[in-house]
Amino acid sequence: MPNSPPSTEAAAVETHDRFFREFHQHAPQIIEQGPALYDVLAGIGDRQRMAQCIGLQAMARFRLGRTAEAIRFLAEWEGVLDELDVPQETVRMLNLRGLLAKAEHDYRKAIGYFRRGLELSDDSSLRVNFCGNLGRIFNDLGDYGTASELFLQALQEVKTKPQPAELARTLTNLADTCHLQDQHDLALRYLDEAIPYAIETKFIGLQVQVHLFRARTLEKLERIAEQGEALAEAGRLVEESPDLKAGFLYQRDVVRMECAKYELQHGDQARGQTDLETLIRGSHHLSSREYTDACLTLADHADTERERAMELLQSALASAAEGNLRTAEAAAHAGLAARLRTTDADTAYTHLACAREIEQARYSEESARRLQAVGLHRETRELQQKLSAEQRVREETARLLTEVEMQKNRAEEANRAKTAILSLAAHDLRNQVGSLLLGAETVAHALEEPDEVLSLGDLVVLIMQSGRDLRELLDSLLDYAAIQEGTLSSRPESVDLNELVAPVVATWEKAAVKKDQTLALCASRETAMRVHVDPARVKQVLHNLLSNAVKYSPKGSPLEVGVTRKTHQARLEVRDRGPGIHAADQTRLFAAFQPLDNRPTGDESSTGLGLHIARAIIENEGGQIGYQARDDDGGGSIFWVELPLTM
Repeated sequence: MPNSPPSTEAAAVETHDRFFREFHQHAPQIIEQGPALYDVLAGIGDRQRMAQCIGLQAMARFRLGRTAEAIRFLAEWEGVLDELDVPQETVRMLNLRGLLAKAEHDYRKAIGYFRRGLELSDDSSLRVNFCGNLGRIFNDLGDYGTASELFLQALQEVKTKPQPAELARTLTNLADTCHLQDQHDLALRYLDEAIPYAIETKFIGLQVQVHLFRARTLEKLERIAEQGEALAEAGRLVEESPDLKAGFLYQRDVVRMECAKYELQHGDQARGQTDLETLIRGSHHLSSREYTDACLTLADHADTERERAMELLQSALASAAEGNLRTAEAAAHAGLAARLRTTDADTAYTHLACAREIEQARYSEESARRLQAVGLHRETRELQQKLSAEQRVREETARLLTEVEMQKNRAEEANRAKTAILSLAAHDLRNQVGSLLLGAETVAHALEEPDEVLSLGDLVVLIMQSGRDLRELLDSLLDYAAIQEGTLSSRPESVDLNELVAPVVATWEKAAVKKDQTLALCASRETAMRVHVDPARVKQVLHNLLSNAVKYSPKGSPLEVGVTRKTHQARLEVRDRGPGIHAADQTRLFAAFQPLDNRPTGDESSTGLGLHIARAIIENEGGQIGYQARDDDGGGSIFWVELPLTM
């Protein structure tokens, strides 16, 4: 249909996507509308949806028990995938192949398909599905330990990307495994946990399934009243849901059958008998298993007349044979034998012999399955060990690659730091040494010219300042090297922060006066603020912060140093009325060798290491350092340090 109007194409895409998202709710509609949908998608040329549409039709037929048709559509699906490159659909096809193999009791092949799908898929929903299918196989084989491991793996998988429907189904699978091991209390806990997830999905069919399973578990626990409540809730859902009335008639009749059996055994027996008779005579939606169960239940009831019981047992026998339900077939033979014992002994004996033969065959089949389970379990373990070894190799390779990348980054960072240090040394050291040489040469010249001796004082000051700047630069480089090597020294002792700060502030008052700045100390002297730190290191940080405040603040501006108590911390602040730090620079403020836009206002020098070293020192002392812009009138910056108070 290449010439379909756009509205038709859009409607087809929307319908397809809805079917794909809500497959479990729309199996009958998928079968009915699938061919027309495929034609429209082919006209559009939507290759992925074309493949999905064929797959949906195959899965829908399998879900409704139309196995032969499912196999035919599977072949068509495979043909489409040969032409289209849709890897995810290939994985979904493995899932259907596994389900078909499981239906034929070819567990080895089914496990192979599911394992392959689990290996290839990176979609969490599909991985959960594969784990669930594998777990149900091992449940069938009686290997409940492996089944539990797979369901728990599915639970971990689905929790990485929470999906309510998958969570509800996985918890129900875990409950089934517990149920098979007679751990009914644990099964009930899993089912109670599954109910909210099932409700969250708004999939009525899933809610009904959980309530039915819960009712059967409550029956095992002999909590009859609660069993009735669970069945009543399932019945309410199927009768009130338009979706279930339209497409899930099978599930509706299963619920009705369970409710009728409950009434027959624990409630209104007449009503239960009538409802079961109605289902047996009129339902075309029950599977062979449910139909056989209903016939056997009603035949065994005391109020059922003998002739009707015989008819029901014959119907159960035929249905069980058709559905290969060996246990139910044996039960039907045994029931007929019991009723014919007094009237037709030969026929009764024949039925009894058939029942025993079936039981023996079933026992042999069960034994064979157990042996097969042991072999499959061993093969599975070996495969898991192989996959685990491969996973460990991949993880180790990834770790080594990450380590190599980190080493590369560290080497590049070290090279950048080395280049920065060399650049700094080439520039600042040359300037400082040049100043020293110039001062020394001038002194020598002045000594040769006695008339110029009066200038020696200024020259000595110049030489001393150059020496101090040179020592500060060398100290910064040594501290930076210690930080890089993790050997930054500290000699902590108990000190009063107020007493530590005061002399440093006094030292910088003179430097501030030279730029017409005022420097004030605002500290509370009422109580001591004792901290356990290296006083020399904390003074070094305060010197750096005050040096920056003086350097970068304009002439004539006020500077403040504050010491306050903040719960269990002593807080030291250096406040100025300078231009502040640009937002783009704030993330690089405490990094080494990071050029910032701000420049000193008096042509002072800067190494670019001060704040980086300050942060390392404060963190080494157990404190924190940071920056914030002043939000009051006048603007400016606040550099703060917080240190833990000692008791």
